[in-house]
Amino acid sequence: MHAQKGHPPVRVYDDSARPEFRIPVEALGYRAPGVLPSLSFYAMVNLQYIDASHLLFTFNTMGLLERDSNCSDNDSERMVRAVVLDVPSGKPEKQANWKLYDFMDFLWNLGDGQFLLRNCSQLERVDASLVPQEFIRVEGSLEDIILAPDRSMVLVEAKPPPPAAKPQSANAAGSAPAHPPASPPDSHPEQQLVLDFIRLHPLGIVARSAAPDAVNLPIMGDSVLEVLAAPNNRWDVGLQPIHGTLRHVVSIHSTCPPELTAITDNVFVANTCPKSDETVYQGYNLQGALLWQIPLPPNLFFPRFIVAQNGAHFAIETLHETHPRAALDPIDPNRCGQGNDYRVRYSDG
Repeated sequence: MHAQKGHPPVRVYDDSARPEFRIPVEALGYRAPGVLPSLSFYAMVNLQYIDASHLLFTFNTMGLLERDSNCSDNDSERMVRAVVLDVPSGKPEKQANWKLYDFMDFLWNLGDGQFLLRNCSQLERVDASLVPQEFIRVEGSLEDIILAPDRSMVLVEAKPPPPAAKPQSANAAGSAPAHPPASPPDSHPEQQLVLDFIRLHPLGIVARSAAPDAVNLPIMGDSVLEVLAAPNNRWDVGLQPIHGTLRHVVSIHSTCPPELTAITDNVFVANTCPKSDETVYQGYNLQGALLWQIPLPPNLFFPRFIVAQNGAHFAIETLHETHPRAALDPIDPNRCGQGNDYRVRYSDG
């Protein structure tokens, strides 16, 4: 890290970091995904901490599947294997298979050994027992979910069912009244997505809105961050309370629309393009102060921002390549052996 007088620090990558231990996973049935570039958009593998001495490792498995109609909106059924691993021995302590119905993200860490599992358009809760429990019912097709950094609230974005669909009673058989259903607004259900802001403890909907398409609204406390375009490659970031008035936070210069990620209830990161060929992560607080910058070198692809629950640390996961690569070139394991590899960079918040 280095900084000039009067400027925020610039953090650089440290290539000297090495793992403290390794856990082989081939014996668990894991096989690396294929080489097609489109696989980079599929959620094939997930690794989470249950506690300080246990990992939850989930991965896509191959094999014959018995088709069913449990998820009428999708026909991409797959089997995901979940394994609880001891750290550092790597010994599997429990295993289970989960049948899922698409290739979207499916698992989020709620903290305290609890996880949110997406199964079709239902959100289930699961712990180290690996037995999913009904948690949040969604009416229609679930498009996206966004968690607050402290895991106190989740934004559920769902496409309402077709108008001809028969509405379900909140007291239908097998339903629990304490589980809040995400139901569509009354007007233009075929054109609007439903945005439900759901408090997790105790469980309940605190606000509902609508949007024509899925939107990225990072949650910070009881507010969300919004980005609005301004002249001359500038973008205005505002803080919109769920019940309140929009407050301007900062204006950011970027040749591309900034993508925002909340890492604490007071700090967020903007993925910006100061120039058309540059990518820089910039950290801001809610007073609009630029805290730090992390340039992303041009030989790193598919960046993904990963945040610790308490916001004290975060990681940027990327694919590092040492050979020129076109957009549609496959991710070839043989080339990865010649110097291309996945890298995860850590930093404190």
